[in-house]
Amino acid sequence: MKMMRMCTLLLLLLCSYLTTSLVHSGSELSVPQIVSVEKDLKSQTLMMSWRSEASQFDVEIYHTELMELVLNESVWVEADPKTGRCDWSWRPALPLNCTSLSVHVRARHVDSVSQWSPLLTLPGMDVPDQPKAQLYPQDPVLEVGGNVTVCCITSEGETFSSLGYGRQNVAAVRLSRRSFSTTITNLQKSSYTGTNVVCRSDTNLLTGTVLFIGYPPGDEGLQCETRDLQSAECRWSKGRDTGFQKLCLLTTYTLNNRNCTVGRNERKQCRSERWEKSWTLVASNPLGMVQLSDSAPIDQRIRLLAPVNVMSDAEAWKAGVGWNWTVEAYKTLPLLCEVQLESGGHVHTRNYTGVGLSSVVLERLRPDTEYSFSIRCASLHYFWRWGDWSAPYSLHTHMDRPEAPDIWVWRTSENTAQVMWKSFSPWDSHGALTAYEVSKRDGEKDSWTTVSLSPSVSSTPISLSNSSDVTVTVAARNSVGLSQRSTLTVPQYTADSELAVSKLERNEGGLIVSWNSSHSFTQGYVVEWMPTCCSASSTCSIQWERVSSSNTSIVIKSGTLDPGVQYTVSIFTLLPEASVLLQRHYGYGHEEVPALSVGDFSALQSGSDVVLSWTPVPVCKQKGFILGYTVYLADASTSTS
Repeated sequence: MKMMRMCTLLLLLLCSYLTTSLVHSGSELSVPQIVSVEKDLKSQTLMMSWRSEASQFDVEIYHTELMELVLNESVWVEADPKTGRCDWSWRPALPLNCTSLSVHVRARHVDSVSQWSPLLTLPGMDVPDQPKAQLYPQDPVLEVGGNVTVCCITSEGETFSSLGYGRQNVAAVRLSRRSFSTTITNLQKSSYTGTNVVCRSDTNLLTGTVLFIGYPPGDEGLQCETRDLQSAECRWSKGRDTGFQKLCLLTTYTLNNRNCTVGRNERKQCRSERWEKSWTLVASNPLGMVQLSDSAPIDQRIRLLAPVNVMSDAEAWKAGVGWNWTVEAYKTLPLLCEVQLESGGHVHTRNYTGVGLSSVVLERLRPDTEYSFSIRCASLHYFWRWGDWSAPYSLHTHMDRPEAPDIWVWRTSENTAQVMWKSFSPWDSHGALTAYEVSKRDGEKDSWTTVSLSPSVSSTPISLSNSSDVTVTVAARNSVGLSQRSTLTVPQYTADSELAVSKLERNEGGLIVSWNSSHSFTQGYVVEWMPTCCSASSTCSIQWERVSSSNTSIVIKSGTLDPGVQYTVSIFTLLPEASVLLQRHYGYGHEEVPALSVGDFSALQSGSDVVLSWTPVPVCKQKGFILGYTVYLADASTSTS
């Protein structure tokens, strides 16, 4: 028993010693002396200063009215060696004006802590001497996808009802007697006028704010160039739309630390009076900034201005074009210039080079043709990009003699023929035609018979003598003069009965016409096709195509052939003194069902045999090659076939 009492006494002494040690250890840490507690409303930051020899502290912050703990944090703060003050700041999610905040601090060293400093309170706008309704933050600028905490302070005497975001109500929590807050997450891009947040009481709309939700600048693609070899023009694309149109929210720009005034179009531009080795563009708005860079020697970034005072001097087949430059430095610069010509809906370009180029000759033009042209140029040695196009200018080439017409002679009989020529396109007439001259010579005679025909005519009949060597010529005339004469020896008349006429194969493209090479000294071939049923006395569509001596096949396109019409196709070889028929064929561009059945059908019985006879379908009604006939038998007694 005595031993137990001694143990109990020792235990009590040990506990007393430990307790005294702990209290003594705590007393070694002095309470921090708070110097100031302030709030910076612009940055929404609570700033606190105190004096203490410690470096580790516990900080607690409460919503004053409800004494709700909102921060309990251990922090390391080293005292400023000059002022001896410990400075600490905190940026809450809730706007600082929403409710009063109370703060205190204590020093900490390992497991030892000092007493708490007295609570200091930063009054919010929900105190009694601020009776009006308010909503914070006011008109904030926020980024898409972010979050924002807003609070409503009701006016004195009003009962809070709801907070509205856009067209929906959101749940709110109480901060104090008059203050309520909510956090809106994953913010969506607002309209240009912003998204409303409103606070309502049971009876009134108390107050509100506007959220401007958008993006930081997304500008990209800075490129600088010179137009006059001295100054600079820098361009870039604005990228994604920030969503802001309010003047104070628009993106601002600086180029090498100089302000840029730009328009609202997609493609931005800023000008500098002198060229610099490198360029830095800073685009910024309330949500952020982007920095773009570019650099290049000036002679590698030249984009020329447009030529001015453009002049032209046209002839029949060419035209001289000249222009002036507004920048003196261009006159010593090796240039590459492009002329774009347009006529009749066709556009083509031509390139020219030269130092200070200011004139070119446009070759291979068409006579009596209206051209529109424009000019642009670029630096030849360091091509950066084409300069500006000049204004469009017009020129009209002079007339010239027409081209020689494409002629053919269709033999309608042994004694007659039709001289034909293809109508001129504007490209070939070289001016308005006034007449065609058709000449004929029989055999070895020296004299020619010539007639002048209207330019609207494209054929004329001729009579032929017994001579086997008749030559015709056709020439076109305009106000400048007569074209070269096209000469042709009239081919001999050959009836179908005198030839072995074969069928032509057809594919999806048309009729395939081929032949064997005839004479080594042939000057070419003519393929002639016309409706088989065409008579000499009727108006027929006679078509032909000239083929070079190196080719022995063509395809007559289906588009030139009427469906269901049989065509006679003749191939002629053109010799120096004659036009000789080589082959003749029949063919259809597209076959159809016969237009008529057989005629004069009759049956003649002879014993047990019956002889059937009929007349064939006329060629003009066949609509295709007749492949055979189908005979149907019927038993009159049973009416079965």
